[in-house]
Amino acid sequence: MPDPIQVTYDMTYGTLPVPTYTGYRFERWVDEYGRTVNATTIVNIPKDHTLIAVWVPEDSMPFTVKHMLQNISDNGYTLFDEETRYGQTDTVTAVEANSYEGFTAKTVAQVNINGDGSAVVEIYYDRNIHTITWNIKSEIQTQSYRFGQVIDVPVATCAGYTFVGWDMTPPATMPDRSLTITAQWKEASYTVTLNGNGGTDAGTVTVTYNSEYPVLPDSSRTGYTFAGWFTEA
Repeated sequence: MPDPIQVTYDMTYGTLPVPTYTGYRFERWVDEYGRTVNATTIVNIPKDHTLIAVWVPEDSMPFTVKHMLQNISDNGYTLFDEETRYGQTDTVTAVEANSYEGFTAKTVAQVNINGDGSAVVEIYYDRNIHTITWNIKSEIQTQSYRFGQVIDVPVATCAGYTFVGWDMTPPATMPDRSLTITAQWKEASYTVTLNGNGGTDAGTVTVTYNSEYPVLPDSSRTGYTFAGWFTEA
């Protein structure tokens, strides 16, 4: 606050001090009646009196905006970007969230723009969660992942079939969308040994699961008639 000054009735006020107020621009002095007072104003209040400073908020007061992205492995947040914005002193910010792939912003908590430039708006962004559906023959597995999280690819097995791959290459980390990934199969091949069970052995044949056996050779045994091949004696 400026020091008091001495003035004389019916004379001009003379040079008046220029005060400062962080975040505001000094505009003028007014008297107790709201009249503007400057260096050439005639003193017409016949008593000690007070002049009141009129302030205008600064329109370009800086404040900080921090963009906080959710971590992959926990519910904490890490600073991703920081920027300086500007607004009018002692008004509320109107900051909008940025757009980041794989993230959804929470409601922005606006703050008052302080006159000293200390105001900080922190915007928090949650990772989007999507699902992967693994179609493994007759088995369906569903997994949920955050955006960017490492994907755990299941082991695909099915009796009678050989796994030959997926219908698409599983991504290493979760994209910003849900996926359905289907296992690809071929019928397994097996070696069948033809045990003569006292008769002549007929070697081996290769067969394919869920397919017919090829023409099988006969076995022979003295004193017996060959009745065919069976899975059990």
